[in-house]
Amino acid sequence: MTDQDTEPVDLEFTAPLTRAKLLEVRWSSWLWPAFPGLSGEARRRWSPTGGWSPPGTALLSRFVDLETREYTVALGDAPAARFIHDFSLGVVQRWEVPGTRQLIAEGDALRLADVPVEVEIRDEDDPASEGPVLRELGWIEQAWFVLMDPLEIRRIPDTGQLVLCVDRNDPLHAQTEFVSRIGFVESLPLHPNPALRRQGAWGLAPLHRMLDLDGWRHRYTTGEPQSDGVYLGAVTDRPRRGDVPLQMGPDGRL
Repeated sequence: MTDQDTEPVDLEFTAPLTRAKLLEVRWSSWLWPAFPGLSGEARRRWSPTGGWSPPGTALLSRFVDLETREYTVALGDAPAARFIHDFSLGVVQRWEVPGTRQLIAEGDALRLADVPVEVEIRDEDDPASEGPVLRELGWIEQAWFVLMDPLEIRRIPDTGQLVLCVDRNDPLHAQTEFVSRIGFVESLPLHPNPALRRQGAWGLAPLHRMLDLDGWRHRYTTGEPQSDGVYLGAVTDRPRRGDVPLQMGPDGRL
């Protein structure tokens, strides 16, 4: 086939008539395509740091008192200063939507409400408060969807306390006994968690000890060391019965 055999194709393109328009087309042709999306600094839902959840939802977390080993759950921040964050259970609905039930904490007891309950905000330490304080913990999905975690009420054998756990990547799951399943939550960050993929098939992560010259102390991490560190061994985030959890307190001690 030669040039004489080809036929021109009309692209219906009108050449710019002004010099300004010609320069605009010329300069824009050198720009990268701008697709709609988040900026490079924005935090994604699948980021290990979390920090974002869909509108109308809240993060349900478990907290622990390191002195008494008492556990509690709450939406957002810790309910009292003596508790520190232990584990992020997942994202729950803030308001009633079809297919969900309201999760209520009545003192140390956890239950799903058959009908919506109006929860009065009271201080647990207020002497004038009578009866157990009701706390709303969001609305729990009752049907399983892909990449959601089952939310379970489990019992700690040593103390008999009931706690909330999920069955994926929850360090307390293997140390407790199953009581009931109350629904499903969306994990934060989203599954599949990239941290699990980095740890390989055995679910192991390296434990390093590093020297903090500014703070004149040692620090520990299960990721890549920030400076020259000592490799202490490997730990797993998929505990089995009999494993002992390794926890770091607010003062940085293990």
